[in-house]
Amino acid sequence: MTITSYTTHWHNRDNVTIVALQGITIIGTVRLDFHGEGKKECYLWNLHVSEDFRRRGIAKSLMQFAIMIARDRQVPTVELEWDKRDTPCEILDWYVRLGFTEKEIGSGNMLMVKELKGGNP
Repeated sequence: MTITSYTTHWHNRDNVTIVALQGITIIGTVRLDFHGEGKKECYLWNLHVSEDFRRRGIAKSLMQFAIMIARDRQVPTVELEWDKRDTPCEILDWYVRLGFTEKEIGSGNMLMVKELKGGNP
């Protein structure tokens, strides 16, 4: 498996798409959106691993790669939204194990935040 990324610039934002490849086949993705003043705000979204490749650590590898990119850009936190209406609770637990904390934002949604001051990816 190979993990790579590419950046696009759109409306004063940097969007980084990270892909996991098995040969030439994309087996997983995650995206980062850097925005705000100095592009120091970071939102993580669209984490997905193809069903045939799940439970092999690919999602964790993608997240670690994403956190490494965010740290390199010196953003203070990475945020993501988790919707308890259509996402299994074990996914929430997985994000917590990766160092994200929960902040409820209403209507069954959680804002998950990871502080990037030191620590593990």
